[in-house]
Amino acid sequence: MIKAIFVALSLGLFLAETLAQPSISFEETRHDFGAVKEEGGKVLYVFGFRNTGTEDLIVSKVETPCGCTSPKWTKAAIPPGEGGYVEATFDPMNRPGVFSKVLTVITNGTPPKAYLTIMGEVLPRKRTVLDEFPAALGNLRMKTPQVVMGKVRIGTIDTVHVRLFNNGSVPIQIKGFDLPEHIKIDVVTQVIEPGRFGKFVLRYDGLKRGELGMVTDFMTIYTDDPLGSDRIIYVVAEIEQAVKVLSPKELAEAPKIVVNEMMIDLGDVAEGQDVSGAFTIVNEGKKPLHIMKVQPECGCTTTKMSSESVLPGKSTTIDLTFSSEGYSGLVIKNIDVYTNDPVNPKIILRVKAFVNN
Repeated sequence: MIKAIFVALSLGLFLAETLAQPSISFEETRHDFGAVKEEGGKVLYVFGFRNTGTEDLIVSKVETPCGCTSPKWTKAAIPPGEGGYVEATFDPMNRPGVFSKVLTVITNGTPPKAYLTIMGEVLPRKRTVLDEFPAALGNLRMKTPQVVMGKVRIGTIDTVHVRLFNNGSVPIQIKGFDLPEHIKIDVVTQVIEPGRFGKFVLRYDGLKRGELGMVTDFMTIYTDDPLGSDRIIYVVAEIEQAVKVLSPKELAEAPKIVVNEMMIDLGDVAEGQDVSGAFTIVNEGKKPLHIMKVQPECGCTTTKMSSESVLPGKSTTIDLTFSSEGYSGLVIKNIDVYTNDPVNPKIILRVKAFVNN
């Protein structure tokens, strides 16, 4: 009997604690803005809710999927029976097309998370020359803030045509360039009239650049632009080895890179912690394997090789250290490895970690 009474009292106490909780209830959880003009400015909608629980409700945070959506909400504690709001603002600029965004409302109530959805379609504005050439060099405009070469193979000369737009009110003369040795420029339009286009041709020599992987250079353009006579333009390229067609016999004699695992999982990591791992590289070919460059994706990952040359049948390691400072959640980083393997001159290794903060 005593045991039954104790169980009944415990169950009653549990139910009382369970029932004595705040609870958020929205009047509606979805709103369709319909057609929105891209140039029409930000649009907003206010979702109303009520605390249908028995304790004070606190909205601690409203998470949004991107910077295009910004929230405001009732910050004060909301007594039982009282109401509050979550305001969702969407910026349509530079986001043409259909959109659907989910806001996550985090509270101390039951359930702890509620979800709101805003949707609609952004009607694109008429694009102007300045939209097509957004990168400003004084009065001159470019399509991108840098010249992107893409992949450049050693032994070839790659060429890109770069267009400029004069957004000023006076003609602008291109007087010259200050260039690194591996870049040459041919100016097609010496004087660019106001409101008109000009062009120069850039020729890039990967062999003279002398480095594999992603590389960045800068050059200086000299003009008589009233807003500034000299401007820096960055040039980005990925240098690869030249592709040589080999005979079956040559391929059989060539070095061959094999990696024990292409991705290392570092597991759960506390934010700010440095963790280490290692890739094992094996040469299963018949000639020495030369590791020419190891290029991590960012400064958060550093690498060190035990040897840059691997004899046939031998192995080496690429040791890595990942710094988790400033990261949160799942993180995957690439490491590019360039070798003299004719079949796989570039391989991509990956490092994975889940950062808890």
